[in-house]
Amino acid sequence: MNISMEKKALVAIVVAVILAVAGFFYWKYYYQSPPEEAVPIGEKSADLGSELYREANNPIEGEIPGNPLEGLYKNPFE
Repeated sequence: MNISMEKKALVAIVVAVILAVAGFFYWKYYYQSPPEEAVPIGEKSADLGSELYREANNPIEGEIPGNPLEGLYKNPFE
């Protein structure tokens, strides 16, 4: 019984495709991501950046800093 090279290649490709499909379904159904913590939708917190922004302290809140270079240079064209 002499099997040609084309038939061997075709059988190898079919076996590889079947294994790939079976592996995909195994991965899809047995390795699911863990569920998120049960938090009601209304109580779900925002992302970390906005939380840090709200908690940050601004030492010069409401103050506009002055010009530190004012008076050091006299404009000759004025």
